[in-house]
Amino acid sequence: MLTAAAGFPIAVFGDWGAPAGLATALLWSIAAMAWSTAGRRVGAMAVSTIRITAATLIMLALHWLFFGRPWPTDMPRESLLLLAGSGALAAGFGDMLWFRSLVVLGPRVGMLIMSLCPVATAVLAYATPMRETLGATQIAGMLLTVAGVAWVIAEGRKRQSWQRPHGSTFAGGVFCAVTSTILVAAGMVMSRMALAGRADVSAFSGSLVRVAAASVFALLAMLATGRAGQLVAAVKNARAMRIILAGTVVGPVVGIWLSQVAIKLAPSGVATALIGTSPVMMVPLAYLFFGERPTASAVAGAVLATAGVAVMIVR
Repeated sequence: MLTAAAGFPIAVFGDWGAPAGLATALLWSIAAMAWSTAGRRVGAMAVSTIRITAATLIMLALHWLFFGRPWPTDMPRESLLLLAGSGALAAGFGDMLWFRSLVVLGPRVGMLIMSLCPVATAVLAYATPMRETLGATQIAGMLLTVAGVAWVIAEGRKRQSWQRPHGSTFAGGVFCAVTSTILVAAGMVMSRMALAGRADVSAFSGSLVRVAAASVFALLAMLATGRAGQLVAAVKNARAMRIILAGTVVGPVVGIWLSQVAIKLAPSGVATALIGTSPVMMVPLAYLFFGERPTASAVAGAVLATAGVAVMIVR
């Protein structure tokens, strides 16, 4: 077992918590571009299913390496059920909708709408039995984020350079992205209910349960909707598979590791704010790789939304 050595890679970074946070944002932006590209080739549902299944296999191996067993058999039943439900709802169904939005809206707008997740999470956490309250600063940050996202959405309806697939609409893409954001937020609240105050449940084991449940949901959804053939075709598409797997390693594997580095070495609010700069980073990346030219107004909206997230979480 490598339980004692599991934190070793973190030490390599020394005091570089802030750069690790920025690197996380960059890697997640690159992953979103990879999945957008692959989704246009083989379909959003296939990309989501392959990505979450690959992530599950990688995390099973890592759990075995770190804890001496591939599955957390000693996890309390209540936490197990909450985490599994969270994974199916957020990382399963929510991710499928988000991947669809990436294909329809492009990674820049899709990632920006996802920046509403802290807002939705805060509202849902208040509405649940946890009754987590919001301060005036957090409410101000929420309003900034919502205003920035609304600004970009309004701009996108008038002028969007991303080429949408035939038969799709901008409004449909926005609906998928917003619904996905709400589902992901609900999943985060459920995960917090399962993990908060539970010293007997590790965060990594909880993550494994979530992605495993999501992969089961995704596979069943592909079968239930008669898209098993699409999944097989995607697996046989060597170029698409390279893109999907590269995005999976860059985002869910290396990206999550670096996010833990950032959270460990930098104040949590600062680390989370830096990780949340993905929508701003996506602006030049979308232009560089896809030639998507955002207007000055769209850039300002992205900056405003990211600033709102920072105001919400930095103490």
